[in-house]
Amino acid sequence: HTDLVMYSLVKNNISLHTLKLTAVRCLGELSLLAMGIYLRELHTLILINCKCALSELSTIRSHCTNLKTFEVYYQRLSPFVDDQPIDHFDLVFSFITTLTIHTTTLSDEQFIYIAQTNPNMQKLNIVSHERTSGYVLSSDALCEGLMYLCNLEEFDVELSIYPENKALRLEDVVLIALVQHCPKLTFVDISGHSNLSNNAIAGLACLPVLKKLVVNYCMNLSDDGICFIAEHCPQLRTICLSSCAHITGVGINALAQHCRRLAIVQFQNCEQLQNNDIRNFIRR
Repeated sequence: HTDLVMYSLVKNNISLHTLKLTAVRCLGELSLLAMGIYLRELHTLILINCKCALSELSTIRSHCTNLKTFEVYYQRLSPFVDDQPIDHFDLVFSFITTLTIHTTTLSDEQFIYIAQTNPNMQKLNIVSHERTSGYVLSSDALCEGLMYLCNLEEFDVELSIYPENKALRLEDVVLIALVQHCPKLTFVDISGHSNLSNNAIAGLACLPVLKKLVVNYCMNLSDDGICFIAEHCPQLRTICLSSCAHITGVGINALAQHCRRLAIVQFQNCEQLQNNDIRNFIRR
C-alpha cells in the first residue's frame, strides 16, 4: 500500500522540488523508481526514520540531476533500542552539495566513502544532540573525510549540552584537518565541544575567508585565542562566544580593533566580562 500511495503522489506532482519522508516503514522499488522517473526537478530529499532498499536510490541519482541536498537521519524510537548505522554504500551521489546526518547515522567507513564520492560538497552538518548509547562517528573518520572535501564552505558540528551525552566529541585534530584541507570555509560551528584546546580553536584563524565562527561553550578558549583570530580574520562578520568562561575585555577589544566588518557578536554568560568592557566594545 505504501508503494502505491507514493507512486501516485509523485506521478501527480511532477513539479515537486523538496520531498521529506518521516517514519515510512517500507519504501519499495516502485516508490523509488517513480521518484527517479517523475521528479526531475527534485533538489532536496530528506529521509527520517525510513526503511528502504537504498540500492534503488541509484535511479534517483541517474534521473534527478538537480538534486543538491540529501539529508538522512536515523533516530531511536525507544530508549531500549540502540542506534544502528544505515547502509549507505550505494549512495554514490557525486553531485551532493549539502549533507545533513545524525552522528549515529553512518559508520566511519561509510562517511569516508561519501566524502570520497562527493568532492564538491559545500555544507556538512552533523547533528549531535541526542543521548546515544550505540555507535558514534569518530573524529578520525572526520579527519580522513575532510581530506576529500576541499570545496567545503560550511562545517556545523554543534553539540548540545547534556551531562550524559555520549555523542560525537570533536578533537583538536579535526580542526587541524579543517585548516589543512578546507580553505573555502566561511562558516564553522563547533559549539559545545568543551574539550577543544585554545590553540586548536585559534588555528581556525588560518582559514582565509572565514566570515562566521560559533564557539559557544568552548571552555578552553581564552583571550590569546580570540586576539589571534581577530588579527588574522579581517572578513569576520559574526562571532558567537557565549559561555566562554575565560574571555575578558582584552579579547573583545581585539575584535573591535581588527574586525571592522563585524555585524553580530554574542557573548552571553561570559563570566569574566565586565559592564565597562561591553561599553568600551560598543563605543569602538
